[in-house]
Amino acid sequence: MKYTGKQIVNFTLLKLGLLLAITGVAHADRTTRYTYNAMGQVETIDGPRIDVSDITTYGYNTQGNRISITNALSQVTQITAHDAAGRPLTIVNPNGLTTTLSYDLRGRMTQQSLSDGSTTRTTLYNFDPVGNLTRVTQPDGSFISYDYDPAHRLIGMEDNQGNRIYYTLDAMGNHLSEQVSDPNGTLTRNQQRVYDELGQVQQLIDSQNNNTAYSYDANGNLTQTTDAKLNPTAQTYDALDRLKQQTDALTGTTQYTYDAQDNLASVTDPNGLTTTYNYDGLGNLISQTSPDTGTTTYTYDEAGNRLTQTDARGITVNYSYDALNRLTHISYPDTSLNVTYNYDQGTYGIGKLTSIVDANGTTNYTYNTYGDLITQTRISSDSIVTTFNYDYDTYGRLASLTYPSGNSVNYTYDAQGQLSGLSYEWSDGATQSLIGNLQTLPFGPVKAFDYGNGLSLTRGFDQDYQLISQTIPGILQSSYQHDPVGNITDWQDLLSTGQDQLFDYDALYRLTNASGAYGDFTYTYDATGNRLSLTLDGSTETYSYVPSSHRLQQILGSVTDDRTYDTAGNTLQSLIGSYTYDDTNRMVSFSKTGTTATYAYNGKGERISKNVEGTITRFRYGPAGQLLGEYNQNGQMIREYVTLGEQPIAVIREQQGAAVTLLQNVNLNHIAQTVDLGQHATAPVIFTSPLTYNGGHGAVVGLDNITPTQASVQVKEWDYLDGGHAWEDLSLLAVPPGRYPQADGSIWEVGRFTLSGTRQWHTISFNEAFEGEPYLFLTQQSQNAPEATSIRARNIDTTGFQAYIQEQESLNDGHVEETVGYLAIYSPNQGGTADLFGASINYQLSQLSLNHTWTAQGDQELKIQEEASRDSELGHTTETLDILQIEGHLFAQDVTTNGGDTMALRRRGPTSTSLLSGNPTDQGIVYLHTDHLGAVVKATDSDQTLVWDAERKPFGERLVTTAQIEMPLGFPGQYFDEETGNYYNYFRDYDPTTGRYLQSDPIGLEGGLNTFAYVGGNPILYSDPSGLKTYQCRKPLDAMGGTGTRSGPDMWGNPFYHQYSCIPGSNGKMTCGGQDRTGSATGSPGKPSNDSYNATQCDLVQNDNQCFEDCMIDEWAKPRPWYGIPFGTDCQEYDDRIHRKCRKKCGL
Repeated sequence: MKYTGKQIVNFTLLKLGLLLAITGVAHADRTTRYTYNAMGQVETIDGPRIDVSDITTYGYNTQGNRISITNALSQVTQITAHDAAGRPLTIVNPNGLTTTLSYDLRGRMTQQSLSDGSTTRTTLYNFDPVGNLTRVTQPDGSFISYDYDPAHRLIGMEDNQGNRIYYTLDAMGNHLSEQVSDPNGTLTRNQQRVYDELGQVQQLIDSQNNNTAYSYDANGNLTQTTDAKLNPTAQTYDALDRLKQQTDALTGTTQYTYDAQDNLASVTDPNGLTTTYNYDGLGNLISQTSPDTGTTTYTYDEAGNRLTQTDARGITVNYSYDALNRLTHISYPDTSLNVTYNYDQGTYGIGKLTSIVDANGTTNYTYNTYGDLITQTRISSDSIVTTFNYDYDTYGRLASLTYPSGNSVNYTYDAQGQLSGLSYEWSDGATQSLIGNLQTLPFGPVKAFDYGNGLSLTRGFDQDYQLISQTIPGILQSSYQHDPVGNITDWQDLLSTGQDQLFDYDALYRLTNASGAYGDFTYTYDATGNRLSLTLDGSTETYSYVPSSHRLQQILGSVTDDRTYDTAGNTLQSLIGSYTYDDTNRMVSFSKTGTTATYAYNGKGERISKNVEGTITRFRYGPAGQLLGEYNQNGQMIREYVTLGEQPIAVIREQQGAAVTLLQNVNLNHIAQTVDLGQHATAPVIFTSPLTYNGGHGAVVGLDNITPTQASVQVKEWDYLDGGHAWEDLSLLAVPPGRYPQADGSIWEVGRFTLSGTRQWHTISFNEAFEGEPYLFLTQQSQNAPEATSIRARNIDTTGFQAYIQEQESLNDGHVEETVGYLAIYSPNQGGTADLFGASINYQLSQLSLNHTWTAQGDQELKIQEEASRDSELGHTTETLDILQIEGHLFAQDVTTNGGDTMALRRRGPTSTSLLSGNPTDQGIVYLHTDHLGAVVKATDSDQTLVWDAERKPFGERLVTTAQIEMPLGFPGQYFDEETGNYYNYFRDYDPTTGRYLQSDPIGLEGGLNTFAYVGGNPILYSDPSGLKTYQCRKPLDAMGGTGTRSGPDMWGNPFYHQYSCIPGSNGKMTCGGQDRTGSATGSPGKPSNDSYNATQCDLVQNDNQCFEDCMIDEWAKPRPWYGIPFGTDCQEYDDRIHRKCRKKCGL
């Protein structure tokens, strides 16, 4: 039989009609051969590979029952017992796990028991008299029960806690409504649908009566979606029902073309940029030409495994596979980057990834008989070993996770089998609660829990499970208002005056306006989401792009930021610094004046270390890619993270407090030097005294590259001078951000803010209002531009102050954004003793009137020194200075601007050399508090004291206001790199100042038409931990002894398995959907399957495509078709069908 039209396939048959071979012959050959025994049963399947033996062999007994399956690596699954009907009773997999099955008189499986020889995990299945599945009971006793109407259609389900889902059906079986209620019968979720006469969804109506409408053509293709704000998206199709054009709500059009085999051949976006694709005769992609990444080519083996990939840089990567088509080796032109993947090692490792060997070390995995991961060990190339240990209870639930530090997180479950709490156990056996009394909404998200420090989180949701409030008394109280399509329009902070945020969006739901304590932002975009302009409080910067691409070329504002790229779309240069990449397209180094950093990755693509000026940080991750710990060069703990799902809930810091230098004298000149700060937990804010007057040239202090351990400092002369400068003395005070109340009623508050422009006043608010007006001290913390500057202040009151940057008079033409530190001290006695980080600081506060003449202040003298680039006049009117004196060290800040000329403060007199050090007490467990996205916004210690707090601008730029600890976590999945100002975001690096990635999306247009943009321009509603993905999952049928512990059936070569799909939401929670049966497998009404995501069962099949994900979720919401094997729609056919439909709809 020969079929032509799309792919040409030959089927070769034996005389008895048995299939002998399938051969694809259109531009590429792929032949699979079959042999049979005398009874016509498949005996061998010889796969298409010719470089290895890929034969699967099946064994049978004299009754014709299958008794063994031997895969291409000679790994054997045995079926050792059958009942009289030939159904399997006992199955032993290659690792020795025994599955025992039981059936009722009608052949329905009623029990499945998995045993490792010492423990057993049993799942029970109950049916009603007509064969409907009525209950599934898990090994821990938890269950789901199912209800049916007289027509045997599923109308509801209930869990063992009493939570229920109700379905209202029409005569055709369509779901008119879905309602979820708690055990008290309180409605918690409500959704309605309206269908046309063909069973197509016409309207989707949420609990607020917001309506999304759908229209279709005569062939059932979706032609228009009109959302609840009446914004339409229209689609047209060609004669073969392939998506031809999509028109968005702003009339931007995307065009799609196809080749003769129905493969997507080109996509032209609303900006007119075209990406093209070419395929071989078997549908393998052989080349892709992108306006962002150039041309990439691919080759494949006979089984469709990718053998080579050559990118636009000319770098060719080679791939190798074993006989089971598992990736075993990746080789690069730079052979030091080569990666080897090993499988089947160890006692229970058959069918598992057991080790990865990469350029920077080896990761080993071991498993128990059930296939559960029990150890994950990383051995670095310098022999540093870090191990995570996983332990499970008798029901297969995770019981504990032991970190490399030797400390553990323990998991507890309630009588209903639900996770109820987490506790932390130190290596000496001491324990501390992390969270308890965990409560979730019925079949939904977490609604409340208690932190181990006594604080409680309560979350409010509407009946669409949309978060509308979060409360942690005294720490966090937020409310969220949504528009009809779910965008957040009003984010209120009910605890802090002035911290509310308002948001507006365009018709494509890209953020266009944001207002809050950070100011008023306005954004504009082009048709594909490139930012065209950003306006903050009336100051505008514009963005331009490399012609015929989405690569950002220039930002023009107060300064110009020019960017360059390599041919693969990786950013090489920006205003911040320069980047380099390896053969894997990963950023491996960053450099700017005074700072060099290098980065290394493992064989999974995770960043495992960074080295910033000799300080090495190692990173370790969990099986799902979540960051679990940071360790120093010797493998000792810096921080270990605890998560609840994807939400970080605690960080554990090293127990031994390190010495920090708070106050010191520095001798410096015009050459930048590094100052040792000891070992702060986080980068401190540094305050400097006026420079001495050994060199008469006008000069200021330049600080930069501040880390927890060191900072760069130098004398900077005004630009018109020669730049050289004599040695000067400088007092330096280093205090991490935070608010530090003292026993005598005084308060020290330390923080950071940003300034840009020249002589543009910015209003800065304190974290909290003081009882009286504080004394204020400012020091610039960065040197993002070469010009020397000074910081002026005025209008200080109990709530805040104003500040601006001054350049020399001959410039004053605008200045880039700089970070400035402030110290505000309120003291009812104008001095006293402050206890900071284990040190007692004796201090005095006062004010001084000062002009250009030397004026005494204690045993020292101060004066104002004007710069003289515009005129030779050096006099300056009298200003008021705030003065802080600490054990002979003198700090000063002018707090008036009676004279507007650019100035600096200088001093002369004895220099104090006293050194003041501290030993901060250990924070131990720090509890993390997150916003609606799951991003950390606050942290408290065991005493409920706020130890970390930050304000965040819309696209992720943050201003840390309290920092007694360091907290590098940003948006979900992001880690802040202080050296670059960017965030490491798993496979890419994110620049929050532009709302873009530095690299093009590695999965191309599947991540959206703009391969650089972050979450479609809506960071208020969405996050991208590593790219939203769709997973296709497979697990062996219960009747075939499946354990659900690997991707694909556990019985090697077994074609019978349950298939479904899962999609992660922006909060990290997985939504899964599939097809199940209500009765007989040969024919019964279908129903939604009850599946969950398991990383070992699920393979990534679709990356980061919102259209595809929305389509899948819409399909899952529809009634299931009739289930039947062979006549009907089984789980595999259903899942494959909706995948095809959604890929077609979205032009994929």
